[in-house]
Amino acid sequence: MKLEDFFKTTEAIVVLLGLFLTVVLGKFWAFATAITYILLNVPSLWKWLKDKFEGF
Repeated sequence: MKLEDFFKTTEAIVVLLGLFLTVVLGKFWAFATAITYILLNVPSLWKWLKDKFEGF
């Protein structure tokens, strides 16, 4: 994978944007980025969350 291709991925966008927001706005964005990254990379976790909160 070339560097150009890497920057086009959702994963790279989430990580780089999260890093920027963490530096500029604080620690909250580090946690938000970590949670988003995990939800993107663990599809079964996203399905589990949808099933868990379906009744609300």
